[in-house]
Amino acid sequence: MLLAKLPNDLSIWRQLSVHYQCDVFCGLFMRENNEGTEFKPHVLLMLGDRGLRLGLDVYDCAD
Repeated sequence: MLLAKLPNDLSIWRQLSVHYQCDVFCGLFMRENNEGTEFKPHVLLMLGDRGLRLGLDVYDCAD
C-alpha cells in the first residue's frame, strides 16, 4: 500500500495538512457497467488518521 511506504508519525501529517490540502486521488476503470469496489477499514483509518481526503473518479469501460 502507498501509505505503508511513507512516515507513520501522525504529527508530520498534521503539520502538512496545516500548510497544504492533502488528498489521495484514484481513477477506477471498471470493466462492467454495474461493478463496485470496497476499501478495507484499516485503509480508511490510515487515511483518516492522516487527515487525507479520498477522491475517486469512476469510469465505465464496458463496450
